[in-house]
This record gives sequence, structure tokens and C-alpha cells, in this order.
Amino acid sequence: MSGVRGISVERTIFNELYAEEIVEAYIHTILLHRTLGGLDGQAAIEDKTCPSAGVTYVKLHSEELDAEVTAKVKALVAELRQQKGVAIKAATLHVEFVKRAQQGFMSFASRPVPWEDWIVRINVDTQKPDDAAYLDVLSEQVTNDLMFICSTAIKELDHLPSCDNDMAVDKTKAEKPYMFRVSAAIALKFPRSLLRFALIVYPYQDLLIIVSVLS
Repeated sequence: MSGVRGISVERTIFNELYAEEIVEAYIHTILLHRTLGGLDGQAAIEDKTCPSAGVTYVKLHSEELDAEVTAKVKALVAELRQQKGVAIKAATLHVEFVKRAQQGFMSFASRPVPWEDWIVRINVDTQKPDDAAYLDVLSEQVTNDLMFICSTAIKELDHLPSCDNDMAVDKTKAEKPYMFRVSAAIALKFPRSLLRFALIVYPYQDLLIIVSVLS
């Protein structure tokens, strides 16, 4: 992963009920700034509001990207909800932008090579109160995270692949996003007598779930 630009978004804590809309907001905000149509102003954009946090953000107007992001987020949240008896569930979301590697003489397959990795660390709390004071704090947290994503995404753009790079740009989509993939690491706790450590990797509804099980 040499040469990969890693960008870490601070850990945010929010109620499990709001996980889908908030994680979608993060991913859509990242994609807006990593889509050629978004960067040059040619793609249609729209406002969307997180109902719980009352935060409005800008995203690409694309049914295809909406469906793709929604499917990945639902898969992650569904996996989190499967974990019972845990007050706080920790997850690390990776939104990686990749390019296809040049196939050499001895290459048998073209493996995606990441060039930027957005790392969003979250804590999903199942016991947070759903009151006005909590929602005010949540709104501030989400707003700060989205502002950080926006300000960071437009800095130091020299590492972005050329807009005519067919190995990095998905030109099958009208918005021409840089090719990306989403994965998630979920940390769970079990009694020491049952298990000390395990790493489980499996696909779930087009999302790669990596579960780290710690005693």
C-alpha cells in the first residue's frame, strides 16, 4: 500500500438508529469530491438532510451511486445490528479509491491498487438517549466531520489520477467517479474463556466485512 494517501476521520459516536443516514452522509460527501463531474461542476448535485441530526449536505444526484452506497451501508448496519448484548459497537469504515494495475508480461489478473483511503472510525451506541440535548451534540459532531471531509478533500490534489486515466476513472457512470470500494472492520468483545482472537473475512451483500473478535 505504498504511496496510498490515508485520511482519518475522527471517531464519532451516535445511536444505532441513526447509523445508516450518517454513514451515507460521510460516503456521499467523499464521493462528491472524488468524482470528475463533481470536481468540474458538470454533474448534477442536490441537497440531502440527515433527519436525526438535522444536518444538510451536498451530494451527487445519481440514482446509480445512491443505490450502490445504500446497499453497502445497509450491509454494514445490518451486520452491526446482529451483534447483541454490546452497548457500544466499534467499526472502522474504509472508502478506498483504486486504479487497475497495468498488466505486465507475467500478469494473470489485474488487481486494483489503492491510491487513497478514507478511514472513518465510528462507535455505534445502543443506549444513547434520544433527546434534544443529545441530538444537538450529534448535529455538531456530524457537521464537524462533514466539514473536515470537505476541507481535506480539496487540499493537496496532486496525487489524483488524471481525468483521462481509464485505469482509475469509472467512465461507465455518467458522473465519472474515481473507482472506489468500501470495506468495514467491526470489533466485537467475547468472554476470554470462549475466544482470544480471531479474524473473519467474508462478503455480505456486496460489502466486504472484516470482523475482529477480541477477548
